[in-house]
Amino acid sequence: MNVHQNGSPLLLIPLLIIVFIVNFIAARFMHYECPQCQVHFQTSVADDMFKPHYFGEREETCPHCGYTGLMRRHSGKN
Repeated sequence: MNVHQNGSPLLLIPLLIIVFIVNFIAARFMHYECPQCQVHFQTSVADDMFKPHYFGEREETCPHCGYTGLMRRHSGKN
C-alpha cells in the first residue's frame, strides 16, 4: 500500500512568517496594565510569542511593582 501525503513542509514557512509578523505587530501596539499598581507596560516580541495565554489573558510580571499574575492586553501604545 502506497501512502502519499498531501502538502509540503515548505508550505509551513509562509505560515510561520505570518505568525511572526502578527505577533510582532501585536507586541508593538498592545500593552498590559498591572492590576496592583495600574502601571502600563509592553512586553518583548519573544515574550508575546512564546508565553502561554489563557482566554485573552497572559501571565506577566509588572516591571514596576513585581506583581505576577494574569493580565489582559489593551490596544494602543502605553
